[in-house]
Amino acid sequence: MSRMRVLNILCFFSFWSVLICGRLVWLQVFRHQDWVERAAMQQERGFEVAPRRGILYDRNLHELAMTVLVDSVYAVPKEIGDDRPQTAAALAKVVHADSTDSFTSEQQILARLNASRNFAWIARKQDPAIIDKVKALNLKGVYIQKEFKRFYPDNQIAAQVLGYVGIDDNGLGGLEQNFDEDLHGTPGHMLTALDARRHVLGSAEREPLPGENLVLTIDENIQFMAEQALDRNMERTHAEYGTIVVQDPHTGQILALAVRPTFNPNDFRHATTGLLKDHAVSDVYEPGSTFKPVTYAAALEEKAITPDTAVDCGGGALNIAGHTVHDAPGEHFGVIPAWKALAVSSNVCAIRVGQRVGSERLYKYIRAFGFGERTGIELPAETKGLLEPLKHWGPASMGAIPMGQEIAVTPIQIATMVSTIANGGVYLPPHVLIESTDLTRGDPTLKPIAFHPESSLPDPLPEGGHRVISELTAAQMRKMMQDVVLMGTAHGAVHLNGYSAAGKTGTAQKIDPHTHTYSKTKFVASFVGFAPVNDPAITMAIVMDSPDHSMHFGAQA
Repeated sequence: MSRMRVLNILCFFSFWSVLICGRLVWLQVFRHQDWVERAAMQQERGFEVAPRRGILYDRNLHELAMTVLVDSVYAVPKEIGDDRPQTAAALAKVVHADSTDSFTSEQQILARLNASRNFAWIARKQDPAIIDKVKALNLKGVYIQKEFKRFYPDNQIAAQVLGYVGIDDNGLGGLEQNFDEDLHGTPGHMLTALDARRHVLGSAEREPLPGENLVLTIDENIQFMAEQALDRNMERTHAEYGTIVVQDPHTGQILALAVRPTFNPNDFRHATTGLLKDHAVSDVYEPGSTFKPVTYAAALEEKAITPDTAVDCGGGALNIAGHTVHDAPGEHFGVIPAWKALAVSSNVCAIRVGQRVGSERLYKYIRAFGFGERTGIELPAETKGLLEPLKHWGPASMGAIPMGQEIAVTPIQIATMVSTIANGGVYLPPHVLIESTDLTRGDPTLKPIAFHPESSLPDPLPEGGHRVISELTAAQMRKMMQDVVLMGTAHGAVHLNGYSAAGKTGTAQKIDPHTHTYSKTKFVASFVGFAPVNDPAITMAIVMDSPDHSMHFGAQA
């Protein structure tokens, strides 16, 4: 072999050796991390491990919202191969009709199988009967996996307070939404090592941290009774919606919050926005005569009147800024004492009392009672109501606001106002969540916080708490509101065996959206009250929107 040929062969091999070495250097040095990651993808399989969502308890540690393990169906499309259309058809026949998952038609399942090679959900968080049918199909590449599912053992009880969660355990309403970060917990991670044949060699796991457990102020028994009472009221009055708020006046804690119509958070798929809405904090209405205690309390506190001060009701009519205000049809009162004016709910007398207070001082008390701003209750979508700034009050405002017109409130605001009178004159912000250092993840030392009515107020007052009226004024108002029940507009409407009660009825005309004037057929009927009178244990607000015309008077609430 000639020297030239040998030299050419050596050059050829040298050239390729340099190329190969360069490539190896490139792969081993400059692309090292990329290949490590590729190898890890082939040899390891990692996935997130969902945490258990925290429990929602009532004040006696009865579970209102909990988390249970259920089965979900998933597929590995690359294992199914060309049989995807047949697999989708078989699965749809089993799961689509009865599934709690809305996206289980044949076309939807096939689309998911075609969208990914490695993983596709088929039907999540299913009933055992559906899972058994899927297993019986024995389909290639179709598997069952455990997942957490939110469960509400009392179904629709306190639904607007609790809220509901989506398919991925994200809070979508109520406390579930407002405290989603606390309740959700911290996900864990599972890492599985595989051999060349994809057999599991071993695994490592970072445990998920469960979410916090929260204790509510709600009393399950009181809540159940409130919802039963509201159901009866809805059936009797055919109202468009209704709400009942029950509060502890000495703490501001909400013992019950019932809303109708309602929904079942275990199956909210077909619930309309109206059913999901918490009318107690999100809807505003003109309170009508249930607002008159604010006017009378302001007048008593400013010493503009006493309970026995004579007030001229003008025979049931009064002209204010060119507009005539009337008392209820058939009512033509003359000069009567203030306590009786409140008992019979004279509109004219309420205006006369408001005039004695004056617009500036009346506005101050309206704000002090919590109107015109959000209460801060731990529920989403709370509105602050409608209260015009004093500088925007017109000539006719003092002929409307003292009797509960030209102002809009929420049921939670009106309940808290009544609690202020009931507890001796101190405004306490409403709460549905008990603040406690015991609210830790899985803490077994949680103690029931049972409802034991006490006459003492918290000391010091919580943030936002403040005195509105004196104890003397509050005592006078309690007696005057008792007269409403004993001989006034609520006479015969309140029956508490062995207990005294006080309250105020209200019948407010609704604004006609077409004429922008007060409707002659649409009303909001309401009642606010407390019991017992001398040492109130509970306060209550009942609001019925658009009941039958024959039943629109506040005493019907």
